[in-house]
Amino acid sequence: MGDIILTRNKKGPISWLIRLFTISFFSHAALYVGNNSYMEAIGCGVHAQNILRLTFRRKSDVIVLRYPGIKQQEIRKIVDFVRYHYGMAYGFFDAVKAGLYAILGMKCFFEMKENKTFCSQLVASAYREIDMSSFNGRKALFTRPKDFYKEKKFERVDDIYREITEDEVKMARKKGLIDLQDKIVSLMMSKIWKILKKEKVFIRGISEIEDGICQIKDVKRRRVIDNLIVQVIRESGYLNMWEYDQKKCPENYSLMELKKKYPKLRELAAAASDKVQMWMDIANRHQHNFMVTKVKYEQEHLETTKVLLDMEELLFFNALKSGKEFDDFLHNLWNQGITPEVLETMQE
Repeated sequence: MGDIILTRNKKGPISWLIRLFTISFFSHAALYVGNNSYMEAIGCGVHAQNILRLTFRRKSDVIVLRYPGIKQQEIRKIVDFVRYHYGMAYGFFDAVKAGLYAILGMKCFFEMKENKTFCSQLVASAYREIDMSSFNGRKALFTRPKDFYKEKKFERVDDIYREITEDEVKMARKKGLIDLQDKIVSLMMSKIWKILKKEKVFIRGISEIEDGICQIKDVKRRRVIDNLIVQVIRESGYLNMWEYDQKKCPENYSLMELKKKYPKLRELAAAASDKVQMWMDIANRHQHNFMVTKVKYEQEHLETTKVLLDMEELLFFNALKSGKEFDDFLHNLWNQGITPEVLETMQE
């Protein structure tokens, strides 16, 4: 987690312009957040993507950078920062301003928006959480993908690439679950931004919805806006996005489904072990979100907060339940004497 991913899209016009004006080989930056996921700021906002769907024709079109010696708690700060900004709007004009600043070397007449971000600014701002305030001598607000590449503090990671089959290429190009989730979040946030904009309130992403409502001083008006936003959240499908994941990837939730995918015991045990770790991470995240949301609800008693609180509680217990099923399976194996060492020597 915490690795920076720099990519290059040869055909995209935006990518071409970024590379032209910044005199850079790379045009996009993203951050790996663990569990085969990375987060990035793109046209539809700040969203998560599946790293297994990130494919390139040439190995040189992608590079991974790592900050050597970084501590686990620092990685957590970086990852939590980008997750906090999930759903934040994309700052297209801010990206243009940063590009002009790179050319002109001037910034006095540029006003960057606090409620919007672009790819390299998001990643640089996340690293600012661990007091890394500049990259290649450029401040986080104006950081370009090129600056990560030039920054001497980062080391290149070379052992993370692999060739994929034609079937995997076809699968990667298909629109999937994350595309659906991106659409749901983008539409939901665009409606919420419009509602709050009329109240002269501006927020950055999902995590600031309740803070935005609380900025409305008139109690009656706040209650009206609160109810409007609850309605938007319920109708968007945001509260049920996890159900789409359960249908699309049942092997993440059920041992029986995982057995269908991995009929050999050694492969099944390895996959189950990965699922246990995955669900532990997810449960910890939702437990944290639940506690934070609970405090917000006790302070303001917003209906919006109550809806989000119920969702986080549900996701937390679902994660515990799914993780326990895989964990129990592994413990049963160990109790039968089928330890990881034994599995390594098994002929299947």
